[in-house]
Amino acid sequence: MEFNREADGRLRGLPHKHIDTGMGLERLVSVLQDKRSNYDTDVFMPLFAAIQQQTGARPYTGNVGAADTDGVDMAYRVIADHVRTLSFAIADGGRPSNQGRGNVLRRILRRGARYARRRFDVELGSFFARLVDTLVAGMGDAFPELSASAETIKEVLCDEERAFARTLDRGERLFEQTVAALPAGHDVIPGRQVWRLYDTYGFPVDLTQLMAQERGLRVDEDAFKAEEERAKDESRRSRSATQAAAVTLDVHALAELKARGVPASDDQPKFAGAPVAGARVLALVTADGLVDRVSDNAAVVGVVLDRTCFYAEQGGQEYDAGALVAVDDSAEVAVEDVQVFGGYVLHRGVLRSGALAVGDAVDAQIDGARRQAIRSNHSATHVLNFALRNVARESDQRGSLVAPDRLRFDYAYAKALAPAEVRDVEAQCSRVIADDLRVFTREMPEVQARTIAGLRAVFGERYPDSVRVVSMGADLEAVAAAPADEKWAAYSIELCGGTHVASTGEIGALVVVEESAIAKGIRRIVAVTGEAAEAARHQHQRLAADVASLASLQNDSAALDAEIKRLAKEIDTASIGVYDKYVVRAEFEAIRTAFAESERAAKAQAGKAAAEFVQTTIDASAPEQEALVLRLPAAGKAMSQAAKLVKDLASKAVLLIAADGPAKVAHQCVVPKHLVARGLKASDWAAAVSAVVGGKKGGNDESAQGSGSEVAKIDDAIVAATEFAAVHLS
Repeated sequence: MEFNREADGRLRGLPHKHIDTGMGLERLVSVLQDKRSNYDTDVFMPLFAAIQQQTGARPYTGNVGAADTDGVDMAYRVIADHVRTLSFAIADGGRPSNQGRGNVLRRILRRGARYARRRFDVELGSFFARLVDTLVAGMGDAFPELSASAETIKEVLCDEERAFARTLDRGERLFEQTVAALPAGHDVIPGRQVWRLYDTYGFPVDLTQLMAQERGLRVDEDAFKAEEERAKDESRRSRSATQAAAVTLDVHALAELKARGVPASDDQPKFAGAPVAGARVLALVTADGLVDRVSDNAAVVGVVLDRTCFYAEQGGQEYDAGALVAVDDSAEVAVEDVQVFGGYVLHRGVLRSGALAVGDAVDAQIDGARRQAIRSNHSATHVLNFALRNVARESDQRGSLVAPDRLRFDYAYAKALAPAEVRDVEAQCSRVIADDLRVFTREMPEVQARTIAGLRAVFGERYPDSVRVVSMGADLEAVAAAPADEKWAAYSIELCGGTHVASTGEIGALVVVEESAIAKGIRRIVAVTGEAAEAARHQHQRLAADVASLASLQNDSAALDAEIKRLAKEIDTASIGVYDKYVVRAEFEAIRTAFAESERAAKAQAGKAAAEFVQTTIDASAPEQEALVLRLPAAGKAMSQAAKLVKDLASKAVLLIAADGPAKVAHQCVVPKHLVARGLKASDWAAAVSAVVGGKKGGNDESAQGSGSEVAKIDDAIVAATEFAAVHLS
């Protein structure tokens, strides 16, 4: 290990050189079993046997390079390697996705799936999942998390494999479209199209090349590489710009600080949160690296102190904000972010005034309101974890975020929590908060801490030899004296390095505002505490009252309809408790459904009445009266049904008109063919009405409709329509 790859691509020598032997489990096994290759050991051979059984392929022969003429041995190795990687990663909480580490897993699976399809001609969908049991049988004893997560691993692999099968199918269709679009006589597929298939649709390049060869075509590889480089350059420029703007302690800066004898930061005062007076500036960092002095106002700077009360972002808890003020008030840094690098706490912010130099003394002052909100949410996260484990006993924490405005808790669980389960989780949290339990903290050896009954820790997390234990209600002196006592399982006891309230009553209240899936088998809860929780409860009470008040509008359908539409949007966007929203929505939907059914019945009755009115009027009219203009009490379905009746009768021309609300006019007319031949066209008739009531019209010779905004002129429109028909039929 010699170099560090810098943001601009340069290789820069590391302060210390190291040797990586590569002597992992597989290579140790190959030595013990006297095999020339890791793949010839019993770590891999059972997987090869399972692959052969699933595919019916020839046995694995261990050929590599040119000797592997059909590429099948390579496919064996790729698939076995990849199913191991994917299974362990999923058991550790990883999930295939479009970003970051998840994207790496997705690419690994797709590469393996491609080999399975190309070399073994398997139908994708559950191929990898069928290999998991073999892997668990071989390694499950040493890695129990593999056995515990076997079904989840299979589900995730199946879902992702099926999705990739669809990608391949779609890519093949797009490939065919690309080939069909080639000009006559051209046998080269443009590199831009190949890159588009890969970059936009995830279609593998080598598969595109193989399909091209099968069609007697070739890929413009130079153009493809040019497109690939262009995309990489854009990515590098974006990444470099972001990195250049960051003030950080890289490996070289850390080595220089250690060479200078700069001690690691003492951040023990962070737990008390009280200001630290006279802290010494040990180092200053800008985008150019370590400096001795900063004097430009508005300069972005990083400050390392000998001791600090600021909490650096870690363990899911957000950083503290605040200020570093020179003891003589000659300079001030507004701290906007705090991170830790190699034991050095770096306060990042903006120099607001004066100049700051290494060796200066400053007072460190955190934003008390932000700290209080964060520590309240952090303690609430512990309470939530405790309650969740009581309600959903098979859940395991997978991550968390503690911010001043909310807390987020990710956990492994096979299904969504039912609304009643969310209610139960909230109720248990409320009981712990109402009991105002004292919060105890204590440092102890990890080995000892792990023996505490009911202890909770993040699965797969690495902890130092000495850990900090946080308990809600159980005195850790008593816990340390008898750690295996099962009574401790009735308390929230966790390993945690974050900041917490003195007692649970300080949390005030907790409301779960979101419960959702973020990946296969991984759920997320978002909750708020304190004032935000009270605000959510007040909003719920107001919404519940609004829903209850709908009963008073039963006799005013227009007002009820408007209020239902308003509340539907407000309920959807309301930031209230998950269970509260479930209850409010259920009550609201019952009212909305009843109203909709009532409206449908009323409209059906109105339509029937309108049709009967029109039928009666036509029957009572004189035979020589060939055109009628009728005003209906309502538009909508009533007018449509009446118009259909007129069309079916095909005896007279009828124009129907009605007010459609307080500011809209609707009209519709039907003219039988024999009257169209006489000179009365429906589209012209509707145009004459629209000219009076405003608006627009549309239709043809036999049927037309229109609308307008001049409700007060309906009577004038009736006169105009009557005269228009009389003139054109005379």
